[in-house]
Amino acid sequence: MGTQVTATADTNTKPNYTVATVVAASVAIVDGEFAVWVGADITTQLEGYDALTLCKQALREADWPNPGTGVFNSAFINTITNVLTVALGAVLPTLIESDVCVLQGFDFTKSADSNSGHAKRMAESYLESAKAA
Repeated sequence: MGTQVTATADTNTKPNYTVATVVAASVAIVDGEFAVWVGADITTQLEGYDALTLCKQALREADWPNPGTGVFNSAFINTITNVLTVALGAVLPTLIESDVCVLQGFDFTKSADSNSGHAKRMAESYLESAKAA
């Protein structure tokens, strides 16, 4: 069971994020949400943070497009194989506990608006929750 940090509005700040323990197969967001997820099999906090950075950079390079209704942009990396996958306007990916993922739902922000700040603060929230555990 990994850690998922979710924002329900672009105006959310770090205290508004929801931090939850979520099984890989149950990772989900809806239109208007943004989330990061770090699987339970990630061996160190630094590994999870670095993987989230790679996912964030991949979506930034794709110019943070706004996906359509009911579909999602995602970037996820398997930390065992180091394979990074970027899926724009796709269904939610099938994740396993050794994955790390950034998910953007429809209309969380306008197309080309950067969510890098949210992803960074969410990664910090993940680290804080990991240290508290």
